[in-house]
Amino acid sequence: MMKTTEADSKAGRLSVERCHQARVERDPAFDGRFFFAVNTTGIYCRPVCSARRALAKNVQYFESAASAASAGFRPCLRCRPERAPAVVGGGHALVGTALQRIQEGALDDGSVADLAQLLRVGERRLRRLFDAELGASPARIAAHRRLLVARQILEATETSVIDVAFASGFNSLRRFNEAFKDAFGVPPRAVRDAAATIDGADLALTLGVRSPFDGLGLLKFLALRSIPGVEHVKLDDGGTGSYRRTFQLGKTSGVLNVEVVADDATSEASATREASLNVHVRFAERPKRLPNLLPLVERVKHIFDLGFDPSWLAEFKDDATLGKPYMAAPGIRVPGCLDPFELSVRAVLGQQVTVAGATTLSGRIAQRWGTPIDAPSLSAADGSSQPALLFPTAEALVDQPLEEIGLPKSRANTLRAVARFAINHNDAFSRDQELGEFERRFCELPGIGPWTAHYVAMRALHARDAFLKGDLVLRKALALGGGKELPSALEVERRSESWRPFRAYAGLLLWRAYGEDLDKQRRSKGAASRQ
Repeated sequence: MMKTTEADSKAGRLSVERCHQARVERDPAFDGRFFFAVNTTGIYCRPVCSARRALAKNVQYFESAASAASAGFRPCLRCRPERAPAVVGGGHALVGTALQRIQEGALDDGSVADLAQLLRVGERRLRRLFDAELGASPARIAAHRRLLVARQILEATETSVIDVAFASGFNSLRRFNEAFKDAFGVPPRAVRDAAATIDGADLALTLGVRSPFDGLGLLKFLALRSIPGVEHVKLDDGGTGSYRRTFQLGKTSGVLNVEVVADDATSEASATREASLNVHVRFAERPKRLPNLLPLVERVKHIFDLGFDPSWLAEFKDDATLGKPYMAAPGIRVPGCLDPFELSVRAVLGQQVTVAGATTLSGRIAQRWGTPIDAPSLSAADGSSQPALLFPTAEALVDQPLEEIGLPKSRANTLRAVARFAINHNDAFSRDQELGEFERRFCELPGIGPWTAHYVAMRALHARDAFLKGDLVLRKALALGGGKELPSALEVERRSESWRPFRAYAGLLLWRAYGEDLDKQRRSKGAASRQ
């Protein structure tokens, strides 16, 4: 149960009074940051729940869904706590990092002691921090996460109970059945039998998004950089769009489709719709037993930056440079990636060429050395491009004559060096490493400079303070009016100091603002030429 002190308030944790206000107002800014339970019903909910408001005397507040479940409450079937945005991690950075590792599967096969060792902290201290910040142990957080995902799969697909158990990270059907009934009050078979399934999907679930969420802006960014044959972005009217791509999970491959329902659309119908990601997965060849699919789900969250809380950027609105771009896109997100090596290749190909040129070259690499799969259709009514190639692995590219697709020898050598780097270092793209350490190691490779290192760190490692200080577009965006000399990289870095530790988001806002300004200029010139 949530208990706060004056010290907690100074650390940025929520007070009971603030939770009460957010619950009464159904404030979406607090969705996922806490949960409340009603003693008279035995149910716990999200702060945005549309059910009749309970009396304050009957309400308890919890730091996490797992802590509410641990207290004996069951999830609401109306607001669906499993669809709440990802937990941010309270006021302690170590807890946030530990949560990220848990969400990536650190406790699926490992122990809390292993997690503590990975984070270079004592196990007892880690447990104390979790209890103070989230009201539940790391193991309880991990187990509850698996159960919430399992319920979504059961409700949306025809996947058997035993497959759901293994797909959601349980190694024992008996343990899964017991844990599921304990959490939801019914056995998984009852949910399976009552499900209204989605045709054609081996896995389907909805991921909550913290508002505001610039989902369409993120899709537009990905659309320009999608690798032909591997990825495809479809932009629809009315605030929706989709990102489709191939994936490899162990020995299992297939296609995933992520429908983005944004909350920043201009249409009246979409303005009241809750932002979300609807994820559908199909396997090229269904395995006898489904692998643990939670790592794939976490990669989807990484692509769409779901672990970010947009309220962290609130100070940008008062910044002389960022204020206007921020107000135009307060839900900005840093696009991530499914495969860090694939992203690194794409980044190298983008050196000193246009975005379109890099996209063409990456498509040639996929076509020449990628692996074709029998891509299953996710929607018979969808006539959009169907990805059917797995991007080549580092092992597949390391010795290839990359010059034959039109690359300069120096650029081909750089790509082969990146492949060797990925092969020889298990932690090559680990998100646990410091930004400076990754930049140092990556820049030791031939043809790699700070721009490429920070771009890869921004998108593959989600280094939120990565900043492309020498980028020409950023320098133009920061120029003090027309005709003025472009600021140097040193001046750009100096001006960015006040944007720490979120310079990656500042850079994306400036890129976006500059691109929109160019579009306006082109439209204005086009209109003038027609007159």
